[in-house]
Amino acid sequence: MTSRWHTIRESVYEAFPIFSLKKVIRCHPASGRQFTFVRIDGKDWVQVFPITVQRELILVEQTRHGSDRVTLEIPGGCVEPGESPEAAAQRELREETGYGAQGWRNLGSYYPNPALMSMRCHSIVAFNAVAQGSQELLEDEEIKVRKVPLLSLPSLIASGEIEHGVVIAGCMRLLAWLDTQSTGGSLRPLLDSLQSPRED
Repeated sequence: MTSRWHTIRESVYEAFPIFSLKKVIRCHPASGRQFTFVRIDGKDWVQVFPITVQRELILVEQTRHGSDRVTLEIPGGCVEPGESPEAAAQRELREETGYGAQGWRNLGSYYPNPALMSMRCHSIVAFNAVAQGSQELLEDEEIKVRKVPLLSLPSLIASGEIEHGVVIAGCMRLLAWLDTQSTGGSLRPLLDSLQSPRED
């Protein structure tokens, strides 16, 4: 197995509201030479997959300023200090969509880009999602709620309608988990009977 690199020192280039840009000097484990890297540190993220009793997935449309495009995504956001991923998922779902849910399942976490970022993204399923109120958007947010059949998720990714890389990674984790819960290699029987997370 490849050895881990030893950190010599690190310093902050600049700090922003949601992340810090850092310079990290690390030692090559074999040669002992020092190299400089850039790392982005920030809060962990959470992404929520709200599934209704009609087997619909609640998605959101919003403008992303990096690409200057309106993207189709799942609800999500930052995990605040002292907040669990599950609590963050419930809060973000309520704020962005006005929905709540009767059951929750944490599918685990992954690094969105370990080459540059230290943050992890947590994927959480919200079962039996239902509208409970109005959105609670920030002043700089404009989000439209959209419902799609859960079975259409692979085609939305294949067609490029969902093009956010982190969202696609989370969707792949969701589909992989659903596949492990299904029988006969088909999601439809599972979706027809799914009411709450199956206890492992």
